[in-house]
Amino acid sequence: MWFELEDGRTVDVSIDANVPVERLESLVPGTGPLLIEGRPADLARPIGAIWEGSRLSRDGSNRSEPVVELIGRHGLDSGAAWKLAPGTYDLGGAGGPRIRVEPGPHVTRAVGRRNSESVALGGSFETAGTVWEVRRPRPVRNRPDPADGRRAFNRPPRLAVQPDPDPIELPELPEEPVPRARMGWAMLVAPLVMGAVMAIAFRPLMGLIALVGPLMLIMLWAEDRLRLRKARRVNAVEWKTRLEELELRLKKAAAEEIRRRETAHPSLADLVQYPVGLDEDLWARRTDHADYLGVSLGRGRTRWRPPTTGSSETIPVDVAALIAESSILSDCPVAVSLEEGEALGVVGDRPASLALVRAVLLRLAIQHGPADLRLAVLTIDPEEWRWCTRLPHIQVDPVSRRMRLGTTRPDIELVLRSLAEEDRDCVVVVDGLEPSVGSRVGKLVGGGRVSAIIAQDDCADLPGFCTSVVQVAGSSGDLRCIGESEPVRFRLDGVAPDVAAFAARCLHGIDDPEDRASSVRLPSVVPLARLVPVGGSKGFAREWSARPTGLSALVGMTEEGPFEIDLVEDGPHALVAGTTGSGKSEFLRTLITAMAAAHGPDRVNFALIDYKGGSAFDACERLSHVVGLVTDLDRYMARRALRSIT
Repeated sequence: MWFELEDGRTVDVSIDANVPVERLESLVPGTGPLLIEGRPADLARPIGAIWEGSRLSRDGSNRSEPVVELIGRHGLDSGAAWKLAPGTYDLGGAGGPRIRVEPGPHVTRAVGRRNSESVALGGSFETAGTVWEVRRPRPVRNRPDPADGRRAFNRPPRLAVQPDPDPIELPELPEEPVPRARMGWAMLVAPLVMGAVMAIAFRPLMGLIALVGPLMLIMLWAEDRLRLRKARRVNAVEWKTRLEELELRLKKAAAEEIRRRETAHPSLADLVQYPVGLDEDLWARRTDHADYLGVSLGRGRTRWRPPTTGSSETIPVDVAALIAESSILSDCPVAVSLEEGEALGVVGDRPASLALVRAVLLRLAIQHGPADLRLAVLTIDPEEWRWCTRLPHIQVDPVSRRMRLGTTRPDIELVLRSLAEEDRDCVVVVDGLEPSVGSRVGKLVGGGRVSAIIAQDDCADLPGFCTSVVQVAGSSGDLRCIGESEPVRFRLDGVAPDVAAFAARCLHGIDDPEDRASSVRLPSVVPLARLVPVGGSKGFAREWSARPTGLSALVGMTEEGPFEIDLVEDGPHALVAGTTGSGKSEFLRTLITAMAAAHGPDRVNFALIDYKGGSAFDACERLSHVVGLVTDLDRYMARRALRSIT
């Protein structure tokens, strides 16, 4: 097991997981009470019940009871959480925006040079590119106890996937009223002409009788016109009502779409808590989900096409205007896809750009399991990316602790080669490297299950295979995607290095049982006391008498149980190979001790030749089974011993 100290250094602990936490106190400098992830340590607990990778520190201050907690909901410091007692604080360190926590409790901050603003519990305020929520301090979440520092997490089925929204039925124009009476000029003029002729030829009264027909025609036409006007007024009212109902449905659909996107892309303040309590939403996304490898970059105004019925060619102008007005979602998560073949370029202000990339990596690592997704980082600044080595997604395998973090040319070559051989989806981060590396990554993006995030200072340095580009300026960004005519402006979500390191440490000790590598994880330490019999001389005597045949000895553990070597069945000769410092001498001492514990001196003897001046086998010399120890300090005896066995 290993742990992290407050200064960032790591310490490896090669002791039995059952020893108490008290043994860790000697590793942590200082004299105050021992803290594990900021909480007082129970010194009587076994070390195996402490999560591997936890941060060890000392409590050397007399802190007051906090009255408020500030949580970074959105912005450059998303996911940060500060529990504050009454007093004055600088957000973001010295020189940052100053706030004052009052006993009320409430938070007071300066607005301009002379004014101030008071924010009560439940409220929020924005400063230095971050939206802070003010709330009562949350109780510390208790993590489930691990076994030997680790714990397998069962990924339950994702039952709460939201269905696609129902399409909105667009209203049709009311039926236009049809005129029933027509004003025919022939029918109007002909009776008048005939009436005039009859009045002249016969009597004037005959002309009046001829006027009855045209008069009735005019009255019918006027009546029809009144009917048409009334029908059109009714249609106008009906159309207005339909448009208002459509507007309400569109606004409701837009609000539901915003909620859908917020559910698919939770705030980082919520996400970083998933690995703490092993929430069921941890690693919930799988390869067959619609939002697989989709990540949010921040919040802003983004375009959206409401689901509607009907053809766009037959939509009335008023309806099209309402749809266009509702197709812009305000203050909504702005997301991009990092599925295979996609590449996201991030340019501009470097601190803000790195904060954005850290946030993207954390979203990927928390929402996707190592069984489905692998991560890699190629960088010129290894210290900046040291936090991500704690992520299980970046490990090549859990036993060797090798990481896909390339900082030198040989390391970069190894990472690129492992990405080419990987059969799972991979996302690789390229930070500020020369164009030749970008070209190699481009071939992987174009031909394999690889997508990329490229961070550079200027857009001109990005490779041509980027499918979307974010231009970062302070706390905001402009997203441009291929095929989109207008950029999307948004307030980016970033993560500070300490928040990223905390989330990565919480993820480190969690094993994905669907990952074939972590499912066969070997124990980090196997004390010899687990393998050899315990019980003093009587116990050894019983063990020696119970083994009439063979020369077997338990020398370690596999994923299936104890591992045994039998020199009669597997031998009679054995070769132990390894580089300097790999543990050859340690293994030989283990083999000798385990065999001596399993078999008496009447069945096995050891003649030891030590070419390390006696340091390899000096602890074994006192065994009753050892008949001689020769070292290279006595060259004559060493040569005689070698000749006698050849």
